[in-house]
Amino acid sequence: MPTRHTTGATMFTHNGIAVSAWVSLDSSCSIKQHVFADALEIEFGSGVDSLGLSVSEDMVEKLATAFQEASTRFRDHADHENVA
Repeated sequence: MPTRHTTGATMFTHNGIAVSAWVSLDSSCSIKQHVFADALEIEFGSGVDSLGLSVSEDMVEKLATAFQEASTRFRDHADHENVA
C-alpha cells in the first residue's frame, strides 16, 4: 500500500510497514501533526533530527488504545511505588 508523505515521496509497504527501526523518544521531543483525509502524518523532532510517521485512520485508533493502556500502566506502577 503506498503512503503519502508531506515531501510528496511515495513508499511501498510490506506487511503494513515500510521501515524496521527502534527509536527512543522523551518529553523534550517536539511533535507536529498533519491530518489528511486518509492519513495522519506525525513528525517527531524537526529538520534533519526528525522521525516521520504516516498512519491510516485505523492505525490512529490502534495507537490511541496502545498509548492509553501504557499510560494507565505507568500510573499504576507509580502508585505501587509510592505506597509505604
